[in-house]
Amino acid sequence: MVLMTIDLHVLWEHLVPFLEKAWIPVIEIAAGFVIGPLVKRMFMRAAKKAPDQGTMTFIGSFSSILIIVIAFIIAFEQLGVRMTSIVALISALGLGISLALKSNMANVAGGIQILLTKPFIIGDYIEISDHKGKVTSIQLMYTTLQTNNNKTVIVPNNELVTSLLTNYTRSPVQRLKLLVPIELPNDIEKVCEEVASIVAADPRIFKDPPMEVRVAKIGEGYASVCVLAAVEWKDYEACRYDLYYSISAKLSVFQKPDKPVK
Repeated sequence: MVLMTIDLHVLWEHLVPFLEKAWIPVIEIAAGFVIGPLVKRMFMRAAKKAPDQGTMTFIGSFSSILIIVIAFIIAFEQLGVRMTSIVALISALGLGISLALKSNMANVAGGIQILLTKPFIIGDYIEISDHKGKVTSIQLMYTTLQTNNNKTVIVPNNELVTSLLTNYTRSPVQRLKLLVPIELPNDIEKVCEEVASIVAADPRIFKDPPMEVRVAKIGEGYASVCVLAAVEWKDYEACRYDLYYSISAKLSVFQKPDKPVK
């Protein structure tokens, strides 16, 4: 019982100075976890008014992580841990984390590349792989797209910088291509004139560059009429569907039954 009392007394003698010394580093770490997210929120609010929202959101995410790391470094120094030891520890941890999370590090590098080269910004309409959508957010490791059918698509940044990407906002005028199969025998010239008049009547079709209507293919008992016209990218899908409907309704007499407009 005496030994236990002595041990507890000795423990308490060592614990009290440590607690007196440790409470400041604990507060510093807690402050890092409070200030970091607070700074990120400030950048997010500022991003709503900034011309380049992607840069602001990226800097906000990076700043939040950096502040927390700095808080830990200051806290360790306060506890008497040497800076060289901290640097060695961070280097070892960084190497281990980079090996374990190689893909995530590639996504971070991709985010930095997007920030510097700006292949797109928030608000641009892009296509990557099989996904099309409006860029709503650019984060440290991923970018968020909002599709036309209101789906949220999360794309890793590494994929965005290593895959073929189409930015429709940078090229607002798109080439619309329609293929209309026609049963033979029919007056192909008359069909082309009918199709051209239907397409030209749509106000979304640009006059320059001029529309083209050509016979693209002749098969056994049918021909395929190809229409090339310029349209603004945001009207592309709706215009395509509307024109196919109008052509199908107007030229149903010319179409081969087993080759509907597609």
